[in-house]
Amino acid sequence: WPGFTRWGKYTYGLYLLHSFVLYVLDIILFKGLHCNHTHFAPNFCMSCMGLPLSGLLAWLSYHCYEKWFLKLKNGFSVVKSDQSG
Repeated sequence: WPGFTRWGKYTYGLYLLHSFVLYVLDIILFKGLHCNHTHFAPNFCMSCMGLPLSGLLAWLSYHCYEKWFLKLKNGFSVVKSDQSG
């Protein structure tokens, strides 16, 4: 699917940030609202908000941070050494 192939460049950000987003949502929804983990509504909200928020943060991370570092790698050259000697 073409839509999913575009998200490939954001997967590193998703990998790094998704657990942080879920942790923050857990604090807000369960500790802030004094709910326990057996209530359906906070669990549903956490599920519905977690992936879009993680995706947004991964998108921002890529465009504001990672892309800059990826441009830096073009300024270096690869030096191949002789492995026979």
